[in-house]
Amino acid sequence: MSFEVVPTELRAAAETLRTEVDPFAGFTVLQVCYADTALGHVELDTWMTTIAGQVDDAAAQLREAMVGIAGALDYVASRYESTDDQVAQCFAQDPITALGLPEGFDPGPPRIGPAVPLQGSGTGGQP
Repeated sequence: MSFEVVPTELRAAAETLRTEVDPFAGFTVLQVCYADTALGHVELDTWMTTIAGQVDDAAAQLREAMVGIAGALDYVASRYESTDDQVAQCFAQDPITALGLPEGFDPGPPRIGPAVPLQGSGTGGQP
């Protein structure tokens, strides 16, 4: 199984995550949706304040994680692009130079068949 990784699509996904997170950067349940004495009962108000604080903490962690994922997607996109560039440079060079072999290296004529005679060949099966 194979698949194609498109760096521009990774960057677009990262930007989508950032766009979705931005409007919620300053939003908190505690400040926006609930006041300390909104319910008129001290214990219920205390309980709601605690719950709202936990929701705010969880939302902040989620926002932070989404921004982290967006950064990771950007990083992966840049790594794919740099790897593609490096591979393209290898193919653009002379193969002998790309492999780091000395100038004037001659691999000799192509070989057909095994490079080393098989054990027992031509001797009636004797080694």
